Amino acid sequence: NNAYGLQSEQTTKMLSTAHKVGRVDAFVQSTDKNFMVPVGGSIVGSSDRKFIETTSKTYPGRASSSPLIDLFITFLSMGENKYVQLIKERSELLVYLKSRLSSLAQSHNERLLETPNNPISCGITLDTFSRGGLKRDCSYLGSMLFKRCCSGMRTVPQHIKKEICGFKFTGYGAHHDNYPHPYMVCAAAIGVTKVEIDSFILRLDKTMIKFHLQQNPKKSLTVELGDEFKQQSTEKLVDVAPIRTRQALSKSGDKSEYRKSIENKKRQRFLEQKGPLASLQQSNSFYVDRRRTILNFVVAFAMGTLFGFIIVSKSRQERP
Repeated sequence: NNAYGLQSEQTTKMLSTAHKVGRVDAFVQSTDKNFMVPVGGSIVGSSDRKFIETTSKTYPGRASSSPLIDLFITFLSMGENKYVQLIKERSELLVYLKSRLSSLAQSHNERLLETPNNPISCGITLDTFSRGGLKRDCSYLGSMLFKRCCSGMRTVPQHIKKEICGFKFTGYGAHHDNYPHPYMVCAAAIGVTKVEIDSFILRLDKTMIKFHLQQNPKKSLTVELGDEFKQQSTEKLVDVAPIRTRQALSKSGDKSEYRKSIENKKRQRFLEQKGPLASLQQSNSFYVDRRRTILNFVVAFAMGTLFGFIIVSKSRQERP
């Protein structure tokens, strides 16, 4: 199972060496993982031509040809140079992903797992998400991320036992029966961009905070950010503040104060993004309230309808 292996120079060299000095009958890899095409295709490779010919004869010929056409179109549009460039960028972005994940993990009292022999994926511990007393374990964090369109993430709890076809598995989902930590894994696959990594890290951080708030709604949550993560702290705190405000005001029943706090946060974010120009506009009354905008629209629509009715009435009266 070569999975993501074709896009990793380290893995392809090891695979070539294994063919030369040992025995590898065949290896298989997904086209969607390595060539950015839709899910549904795979490539079977081998150094033995007769093995490939024998394998191809077992194909019944009734499956869809879409995976092959998708791969063919992608090869023609991308070309060799572009594909090699994407592979180089992927290896560089893996280092960037690890540094961002490390800073995020430290802010949540977790740590990045050191896996030097894995050139594709990286992971962080989830000890604080699986401690005793919590309503849910770390697998719920995975479902929260999937709901927020973070596909490909995998959370692995500890001590999960399953039986499949009579075979018993301990620590199901992990590569070790007694791995010392629950953990989460993500991959820097071909085609990933720096902007996507930054967006993912922000989404992951906010989901982690919401997980803890749901598990401990009566306790306040304080998160210390690392130096590399402080640049994203403004947006993070603005988004988390309404959650705490909603919990506090839901007890008192004062919803109008909650709405005011939300409007103040939106206005504050607008001023931070637009800078001095936004302050000048606000002082000259260009930054109008939403209700006033809606009222102006309603009045303009009513006046237009009235004038239209008058013009139609006059035109009917003037007809012979």
